[in-house]
Amino acid sequence: MKRTISAAFLGLVIWGCQPATSDNTTAENTATAVAEKSNSASSEADGQCLFEYQTRLDQLLTKDEIAQHFPEDLSKATYKYETKYAPVNYQQAIYTWPSERIRKLKIGDRTMEVPSHNRLGVGDISQYKPDQNALNIFKSSYRTLTEEEKVKAREAMQEGLEKHTKDDGKKLSDTEKKAGNTLGGSLTDMAQFDSFEGIGDAAAWDAMDRALIVLKGRTVFRIYADVSADPQENKALAKKLAEVVLAKCK
Repeated sequence: MKRTISAAFLGLVIWGCQPATSDNTTAENTATAVAEKSNSASSEADGQCLFEYQTRLDQLLTKDEIAQHFPEDLSKATYKYETKYAPVNYQQAIYTWPSERIRKLKIGDRTMEVPSHNRLGVGDISQYKPDQNALNIFKSSYRTLTEEEKVKAREAMQEGLEKHTKDDGKKLSDTEKKAGNTLGGSLTDMAQFDSFEGIGDAAAWDAMDRALIVLKGRTVFRIYADVSADPQENKALAKKLAEVVLAKCK
């Protein structure tokens, strides 16, 4: 539920502004444009190759490949492979095992301490449509919202809860709407995305989900890496595992 709500909020923040371009036709700019087009086509092909792993995540990042970059024994870890395509696109192939770390979550006026289990894996492969500017949408979506945008997100969430109809055809009760507003507002406040350089066509670190989100061509995937209290260690490991994934389609 946490992942679904977060994605829905951040999906509201897609801007229609495009950078202006000049009509310079010098030989240098022409050569650059040709090179960029070639790189784009190559990236597109690599991305399509990655997308075809959507139904076989167990082959995209194996235990042996993880072991090359993470020396801890995973023999006692729990392996979970889930795939759902409706109503929400969701796939994960993840190893989890206990840790002594604790996370603090603030829900409304309450702060809770919850166990933070170790987690490593890959998932959530999706693809932008051919007529969409994947790079612009990715960069606009996976960033931390401004305070003004958070207000708009809460308003949109509240409006959505008012209109929502449950499976039995009934509207949400006042108690359910209040709970949804409280949880959604807290997740909006906690959501934090940091730009991540040096991997794919673009990437961002999801601080709340402890995951590296990578764009290649029109394809997006996540590497989950939550094995340390130090965010930098998690990020470094996630990058190495993302490189393993990308290497499958070079």
